[in-house]
Amino acid sequence: MLKHLLFFIICFLFFSIKTEASTTDLKNNYISLKVIPEYLSIEKGTKHFDILLEITPKQNWHIYYTNPGDVGNKTELSAYDSQNFYLTTPILSAPKKETYENIITSFIYSQKFYLKQGVVIKDISNLKELNLSFNLSYSACHDECISEDIFFNVTIPVENIQIINNDYIKTFMFAEKQFPHNIPSTYEFLQNKLILSLKQNLDKDCDFPYFVSSSPKKNILSSLPTTKLLSKNKLEINFDPQETPDINGLILCPNHAYSPLIINEQPVSKNNKFSSLVIYSLIAFIAGLILNLMPCVLPVLSLKALYLIKSNKAPSIKKALSYLFGVTTSFLSLAGILYYAKSIGSSLGWGFQLQSLEFNLFLLFLFFIIFLSLLDKITIPQKFT
Repeated sequence: MLKHLLFFIICFLFFSIKTEASTTDLKNNYISLKVIPEYLSIEKGTKHFDILLEITPKQNWHIYYTNPGDVGNKTELSAYDSQNFYLTTPILSAPKKETYENIITSFIYSQKFYLKQGVVIKDISNLKELNLSFNLSYSACHDECISEDIFFNVTIPVENIQIINNDYIKTFMFAEKQFPHNIPSTYEFLQNKLILSLKQNLDKDCDFPYFVSSSPKKNILSSLPTTKLLSKNKLEINFDPQETPDINGLILCPNHAYSPLIINEQPVSKNNKFSSLVIYSLIAFIAGLILNLMPCVLPVLSLKALYLIKSNKAPSIKKALSYLFGVTTSFLSLAGILYYAKSIGSSLGWGFQLQSLEFNLFLLFLFFIIFLSLLDKITIPQKFT
């Protein structure tokens, strides 16, 4: 009876998964806008989530980056009635540099681009839904420039479960390709000159990089910073004397952009290195003990122990060491791949695949098959078990 009841519950859960997306389509005179929150619902303990904007200017028109350049008004997202949250610094697609008659330089978007806005939640313990009100302000230009605002609301239910928005996952795959790549960097200021040292070389096609400050000019008569390539990993940026040098900005290349990720380099003594290694090893050991006591791991260890007991062959040190070597090298390989991906600027992280609806459906199907096998409803050939 219990087996049949469990079978019914699993089937019910499998076929009742929500797959609808939450995307708001808006349109103004000069742009089309899609608003895509990261989650369909959030938990009361949620501290942070993102909202992705897909912005498409009207054909033959353009709008400006957060630093418009010599002319134009910046594109800016602001929030209203925000006692329950506040916004972080947004991430935008890399803009295109346009120069008019070698005098006026602007940073613009004439094609579809993306804005990722982080939202930090203060307290929603007493809310049933989180309501967010936004205003996107911009200037649209063609033969003339027209300033516009587009207002929109985002409402996210506060429930006992956090559900990822599948539309966000799909759209972010395209948006990430347009976002600047993080590149670890150090810097020094020499009066109005910024020396930017990168921890990796710029791409081969980036012989004439251009540094775009994250802030608009304070003085309309001042000149934009000029960029000089000292080597493949070192830039010299000269600011106008009327402007304050700014380390935050983008390095524009022909087909992509970099975002300097400033790191503080401090000399570390051998004793400190050894102490850190001991601490990290101890943390890893404790984490391993906790992991092996988790319900998803402990039964597997029990099955392994039962196999050894039933096996006629006595366990050998050679096999045990081979098993240890295999597990260790597998995890080191995964860590190495992730470390390399992050070092070249990717936002890849382990566990991100669990935010994909398709991946979770695959896992659910896999465990459903295993569940049927444990109930003797189906038989899996031994070589696959």
